[in-house]
Amino acid sequence: MAEKIPSIEDIVDRRYDDLLRFVRYRLRDPAAARDLAQEAFLRLLRRNREELIEKPEAYLFRIAANLAYEHRLHNQRHVNDANDWIESSVDRSYAPEARVENQERISRINKALAGLPPTPRAALLLQRRDGLTYEQIAERLGTTKHMVKKHLARAMTHCRDAMKDGDD
Repeated sequence: MAEKIPSIEDIVDRRYDDLLRFVRYRLRDPAAARDLAQEAFLRLLRRNREELIEKPEAYLFRIAANLAYEHRLHNQRHVNDANDWIESSVDRSYAPEARVENQERISRINKALAGLPPTPRAALLLQRRDGLTYEQIAERLGTTKHMVKKHLARAMTHCRDAMKDGDD
């Protein structure tokens, strides 16, 4: 007797909690995990052709693993961009001209920080100065990790623009 392939509804009913735990473990971000679990189900639904997918549950978990990987990769790229910008903003030379230039750059950075709204400024300082993670910043600011990322992106864009204006 051939094994009956479960419907998408059956899979959702039986495996949603398992899939959510699977993605949450990979991301350590409950909100993003819920979004990615939902996206995995939607992608399975779009590809649901019983004759092409022999093991839909295994395929679902592969979709989720790929989505989690892409999510982490995307977030890491933003962190690397921010780190590159900070590192390129400070000259570590001890020549007198370089020290003066450094002081001017620090002054521009301080002005840029002063021009930020309080929450993005706090998020940026907690990350750059204090070395806190997104989760720690979210806890301190009483917000979500997703909002911390938005605040940091806004702060970095503002500071980058302010530094460009000062270079003219």
